[in-house]
Amino acid sequence: FISIDDCRNILKNSYSSLFYDAIQLQKHINIVSAINKKEKELHKIISKMADLKVSYIQSLFSKMQKEAI
Repeated sequence: FISIDDCRNILKNSYSSLFYDAIQLQKHINIVSAINKKEKELHKIISKMADLKVSYIQSLFSKMQKEAI
């Protein structure tokens, strides 16, 4: 038969295990959240670099057209 102490110990161990898992999960969620934030920042920088590149090329072609006329 299963005693009350056995049930109590099983529940206590299960709770401890779930609590530990929840803490570990929260740590991983925080890490992924930080990575996502950094990724958004880098996306903005890359987008600005692409815009700058297009602007530079447009400026160069505009200069070349003016010189050709």
